[in-house]
Amino acid sequence: MTATALVAVSACAQQSVNTSIPQAVLNTSEQTNLPLDRNKILKSHNEIRQRIGVPNLRWSARLESLAAEWANYLSTDAGCITRRRGMIGLPQHKNGLGENLQRLDAVRFNDGRTEIAKIDENQVVLNWARQGIDFDYVNNRCAANKTCENYTQLVWRDSQVVGCAVASCPGLEQIWVCHYDPPGNYAIQKPY
Repeated sequence: MTATALVAVSACAQQSVNTSIPQAVLNTSEQTNLPLDRNKILKSHNEIRQRIGVPNLRWSARLESLAAEWANYLSTDAGCITRRRGMIGLPQHKNGLGENLQRLDAVRFNDGRTEIAKIDENQVVLNWARQGIDFDYVNNRCAANKTCENYTQLVWRDSQVVGCAVASCPGLEQIWVCHYDPPGNYAIQKPY
């Protein structure tokens, strides 16, 4: 039996987060949250950041909570999509947070079985870090027709804290969310 290929879809955005979370977000089931090793995902972030000489991030329980709320909402009420709050008509965060998103498809076997993909925190961070090959530091932009905003948020020198969460969708896909404060990806600033 063979499994179909795992597909990762990433999105990164700076968003502004509203302190009054929409009721729909608060009502999502906490049962959709998957376990996440905080130390492992923080260590993975900091290993990438150390390679280019930017300060380490610290873990934020507040950002973890916001990431969990958003991952739960995206995985259930929003139909298992990776979108920023403003893209689906919800209020944005008040204070401004950076955000990295990743959606992973379930593993589907030829015999019809479906399983949640086996991926760890390090692999998720490395997926974002790989976008660095498409970042043109001199001109401060992504290569033509490429995405690198997940990478630039990951290594944004002014970001100090991160909080992440992961939730499963009804079809066993996964939504990974990391929030960063202060946010990055300002067009006129280089990330480091």
